[in-house]
Amino acid sequence: MVHRIRKPSFADEDDPVGWRPIPDPTILTTQQIHRELGALRDILEARLEASDKAIVLLQNIANRQPTVGEVVAEMRGRFGAIEVELVEREKRFLRITEDSNRAVDAALITAKEAVNKSEANVTKTIDGISTLIASGAKSQDDKVNDLRDRVTAIEGRGQAYSQGFGWIATAVGIVAAVVGAIVAVFFKGEIGG
Repeated sequence: MVHRIRKPSFADEDDPVGWRPIPDPTILTTQQIHRELGALRDILEARLEASDKAIVLLQNIANRQPTVGEVVAEMRGRFGAIEVELVEREKRFLRITEDSNRAVDAALITAKEAVNKSEANVTKTIDGISTLIASGAKSQDDKVNDLRDRVTAIEGRGQAYSQGFGWIATAVGIVAAVVGAIVAVFFKGEIGG
């Protein structure tokens, strides 16, 4: 490109001596800068719009998630329900134990009456019953402790009710078996004596 120098026919404010080449590069440069600035503005506006959309999407996702407070409240509710259930099971276990104790007391009364017939048989029967009750009570204690541990672990998986009732039924079955064994031993002692 060949640059021509203008003749100083008149004094220009920006070029009083008249040394500005034709075409004037300042005008072309300014036009190019305006064009590039417009392109840059378009790019930045597109990026800012995309960022705004991303922020809105992320906020929508965050709004669908439970808050820490909601999770804590849910867990407290679940643990409270487990605590209530454990207290109720403990009460039922105590009632079962009291019933077993009453049955044992009744068996002991019967055994005292049988002492008049055969003191040796009664002593032997009482020792067997004591061993049976002790092993049954230990077994029940172990199963209740195991049940308590399992209920806590199972609750997180949503299976506490089905297995919990199975353990309760097992505990009731054990108590029924102990009472049945006691009654069978006493009836056998009466028939044999």
